[in-house]
Amino acid sequence: MEGLTVSVLNYHGKEVLQPCIDSILSQELPKPHEIQIIDNASTDGSGEEAFEKYREVKYLIRADNKHQFITGLNESFKNAHFEDVLFLSNDLILEKGSLSTLVDTYRRLDKVIVQPVFKTLEGNIQNAGMDMLWPGYGVSNKILGEFGPFFETEVFATTGFIMSKEAFQEIGEFDERFAPAFMEDVDYSIRARNLGYRLLVDKEASMRHYTSHSFSKRYSHRQIESFYHQNRIKLIDKHHSGLQRIIRRTAMSFLDSTVKPSID
Repeated sequence: MEGLTVSVLNYHGKEVLQPCIDSILSQELPKPHEIQIIDNASTDGSGEEAFEKYREVKYLIRADNKHQFITGLNESFKNAHFEDVLFLSNDLILEKGSLSTLVDTYRRLDKVIVQPVFKTLEGNIQNAGMDMLWPGYGVSNKILGEFGPFFETEVFATTGFIMSKEAFQEIGEFDERFAPAFMEDVDYSIRARNLGYRLLVDKEASMRHYTSHSFSKRYSHRQIESFYHQNRIKLIDKHHSGLQRIIRRTAMSFLDSTVKPSID
């Protein structure tokens, strides 16, 4: 069915979910549209409070959180009633006009996945797509392309993006082996590009990001770094075998000793 589903993934978002929804409602939303909250087994009541407060939020989907962030990604597309799906983490604040700009860019092009520019709360660029390092994982790009309103990227950020349900059905679900998170974006980008999808960064759409709000509550920094490292190995093992796998693992270890990976 034609229209836009805005799907907000929430986990223990007492401080951030309602500001996120306020920023959505301040935008010019296309018709028809719906807003849904995918509540990933929160116990702080944040999903219920937001659902009761905002009549514009039509659905509160309670997910089992079995695969954490990956669960939320997949449930967002499975539960959307409209063809176009804008996925948002609950720790995002949409800047003025960004939603309509993002939707317009997406809808005038074929076979695309489009993300905005993510900024820190202070306004510094945090992620404008990701560049693929040779071993096979991404590092955030913090520089905008010089020409045009958008540019292509090798990896899109799953923090927030717009994609069709048709694309989700063609590319498939986000891979649960990367739970709780990290590298699911690189894996999905590889799969999407192999099927002819273009991954775009809309320079004129921007969102402020609290940076791993849910993760920082649940896990220590050391645990988060461990997930990041383990999932990069899983990514290489999934897409490469034999000598290529050994070489890329070795290159990854070397790069880790010289380049500090960015964890957004």
